[in-house]
Amino acid sequence: MYREVKFIGLILFAALCASCTSQMGMPGQAMHAPTGSSAAQPAGLARVDLFSQGVGVFQYQGTVHGTQTQTLSLRSGQINDVLGSLVFQDTGGGSAGEVTFPAATPLSVTLQSFRLDINNNPSRRQLLQQLRGVSITLALKKPAHCKVTGRIIDLLHRGFYMPPMQPGSPVVRYNAGPAIIGGAGWYINIFSHNKLQHIPLNNVQSIRINNRRLRESLNKALDAVADQPSSHRRPITLWFKGRGTRLVRFAYLLETPLWRMTYRLILPPSEKSATPNKAVLQGMAIVANQTDMNWNNVQLDIRGGEPLSFIKNLYQPLYMWRPIAPAPAGTSLVPQTYSQGAVSGAYSAHAMTIQGSVGGGGGGGGAEFAYRPAQMRNFNALRSAMALPKSALITAAQKSLNPLQGVNAMASAGVVHPAFDYHVKHITVPRQQSAVVPILVTPLRTQRFDLFTIGQSSTHPFLAARITNDTHKFLPPGTLTVYTGSIFEGQAELGALPQGQHHVYSYAVDQSLTVRFKHFSQHTSLIAASIKQAELSLRNQITVNNLYNVHNTAAHQRTLVARSSIQNNWKILLPTQGVTLHNQQYQYTLKIPPAGKAVLHIRQRQNQTQIVDLSGQDIAGLRSVLQTKGLPKNIVAAIRKAMTLMKVVQRRQNVVTGTAARIMQAQSDELRLRQNLQAMKKVSPVYNKIATQLATLDTHLMTLQRQQRIEQQSVNTAQLAVQTYWLRTHIPSTPAVPAKGHTH
Repeated sequence: MYREVKFIGLILFAALCASCTSQMGMPGQAMHAPTGSSAAQPAGLARVDLFSQGVGVFQYQGTVHGTQTQTLSLRSGQINDVLGSLVFQDTGGGSAGEVTFPAATPLSVTLQSFRLDINNNPSRRQLLQQLRGVSITLALKKPAHCKVTGRIIDLLHRGFYMPPMQPGSPVVRYNAGPAIIGGAGWYINIFSHNKLQHIPLNNVQSIRINNRRLRESLNKALDAVADQPSSHRRPITLWFKGRGTRLVRFAYLLETPLWRMTYRLILPPSEKSATPNKAVLQGMAIVANQTDMNWNNVQLDIRGGEPLSFIKNLYQPLYMWRPIAPAPAGTSLVPQTYSQGAVSGAYSAHAMTIQGSVGGGGGGGGAEFAYRPAQMRNFNALRSAMALPKSALITAAQKSLNPLQGVNAMASAGVVHPAFDYHVKHITVPRQQSAVVPILVTPLRTQRFDLFTIGQSSTHPFLAARITNDTHKFLPPGTLTVYTGSIFEGQAELGALPQGQHHVYSYAVDQSLTVRFKHFSQHTSLIAASIKQAELSLRNQITVNNLYNVHNTAAHQRTLVARSSIQNNWKILLPTQGVTLHNQQYQYTLKIPPAGKAVLHIRQRQNQTQIVDLSGQDIAGLRSVLQTKGLPKNIVAAIRKAMTLMKVVQRRQNVVTGTAARIMQAQSDELRLRQNLQAMKKVSPVYNKIATQLATLDTHLMTLQRQQRIEQQSVNTAQLAVQTYWLRTHIPSTPAVPAKGHTH
C-alpha cells in the first residue's frame, strides 16, 4: 500500500510541476535539493518589466519541493543591482529570502595578503626593498652577459655634490666617499660569494627571484589583479525552505538599454479622407536584450514610470580602520566567561533549529527534516504533494508577485506608475539581441488636410494630419511613419500625447496643391474723435485685404488650412467660416474642388488710436488736420475757432515784425551818422547838421522801441488767449461723419 501511494504521488507531482513552470531558465542556474526531495523544475524567466529610465525588473517563476536552492550566474557588475533589489515569494508557506554568494575581498586587501605587496603600483625599486635577504640573480647590461647571484642587503641613493667652482678647487664627492663609476642614482647592495657588491640599479637589465614560493606568491597576486574586470561571472545562491511542492517567484533589478517607440499611421485609401475618420495606429516598442539570458515566451511589461535608481557597491565588503592600541602593563589577558548568552553544543543546535523554523513564516523549515528519518521526510513530502490540488498551483501562477509572502524582512510593496503600462504576452528575444515588439494596434481618429503657413518661401503646403488620442492609452513620444493604404507618405516626430488630446503633424510636401499671393490692399477710416487738453484723439479703423490663388491638380477635393501670425487685436472679417485662433495664429480652412481653383480672401480689421498735439500746431498744421475725412463737425468748429485766435496772433506778430524792421533801419542810419561825425571836424556847418539829424534819429529810435514792447505785449496776450482756449476746450468722443455712399 505504501508503494502504491508513493507511485501515484510522484506521477501527480510531476504533472503539477510541468504545468506551472516557465519554459526557459537562466543559463547556468539550477534548483538543488539538499534533502532527498522529489524533482522540481527550475525557475525560469517569466516576466520582464522595462522602465523608461534604463532599468528593468526580471521576474522568475518555478516550483520547488521541500528545501531547495536556485543558483544564478551573474556578471560582477550586475551583482550590486541584484543584491539591492532582490525580492522573493513562496506561495506554499515556506521561507524565502536567504541569499549566499562568494565574498569579494577588496583587491587592496587581497594583495596585502601575499608576501609581495603589489598594491598601489610599486616600482622596481620598491619591489626590491620587499626582497631584502632574498636570493636573486641580476643580469647586467655592462658587461654584457654578466650575471650576479646573491642576497639583497639594502638599496641606497648616492649622488654628487658640486660646490661653487673656484680656480684650482677639487670636486668634493657625496659624503666625501670614493668615486662611483655609475654616477648618481640608486644602488643595490648584494652579498654574493662571500663578498659585498655595489651595483647601480640602472645597470640591471633583469632580476630573477630564486625563491620558488615568492615567485608563486607574485603570480597569485598578478592573477588577483587580472581577475577584476566586471565581465567575470559570480554565482548567487537563493534558498527556498519549506515542505511539499510550492510555486516560488523571485525578481531583481538590472540596468537595461532604453526602450523606444515607433509608430505606423495607416490612413484609409478613400478619397473622402478630408472628413474626420478612423485610421489605424500601430505602436512598436524597440527593446534590447543585452543580458546573458534568453527571453523565451515571457510576459513583457513596458512601463513609463521614472523610478529613481542608483548603483551602490553592496558586493564588495567594507573594512573599518582600527587603531592599534598597546595593552597597558599589568592587564590580565585571560578568556572571559559569561553566565548567559552561551549554551552547550547540543542545546545550541536545537535552539537554532527552532528559531529557523519560526522565522520562516510558519512554513516549516529544513530543521524539522533534520530530526526525522529519511523515510519519514519522503512520506511527508509525498503527502504534501498529494494534498495540494492542481488548481491551487495554477491559481498561484496566475497571481502577481507578492514580495511580502514568504519573506520576513519586507515592509511594503511598490506602486506602479499610472502614466502608461503596456503588457505583451509570450515574447521571445534571444540574448544579446533586440526586437521590435508590436504593443498597440488600434483605430485612431485622424483628420487629413493641407497645412500652409502664410509668408513661407514655398508655394506648396504640407500634408498634415490632426491626430486625436482616443485610444484610452498614453502615447509616448516616437517616430511616426505615415502610410496611405500600402503607399509610404512620409514621417513625423510624434510627441507625448496624453489620452483625449490632439496634435497636428506634417509629414510630406503636397505638390498637387499650389498657393500663390495675388493682391494686397489697406484702407483707414475714422471712427470717432475727441479733444481734451489740446490733444486730438482720432480713433481709426484699419482694414487689410490679402488675396491668394489656390490651385488643386489632384482628382479629389482637398482641404487647406492656412495659418498666419497676427496679433490678437485684429478681427477677421473674411472668411466668415472656418476661422480659429490657435497658439497665437489664425487658421483659415478652405475647400478646393477636384482639379479646380479657389481664392483665399483674408480680410482683417483693427482699431487704432492716434494722438495729435494741437497746441504745437501752427495754422498750416491745423488746416492739415481739418483734411481728415469724417472729422466731426464740433471738432472742426473748435479747430477753426482756434485758427481764428491764431490768426489774431499772426497779425499782431506781423506788426511786431514790421516795427522790428524799422528799428533795425534806424539803428543802421544811426551807425552811419556816427561814423560820419567821427570823420569830420567838429567846427563846421555840416558837422552841426549831422549832429542834429543824429539827435532826431535817437528820439525816433526810442519811440519805435517803446512801440515794439507794446506790440509784443499784445502778441503775448493773443497767444495766452489761444492756450487758454485749448485748455478749456473739452469735446467728448464724437462719431465720425460717414462718407457719402459708405457705411462703417
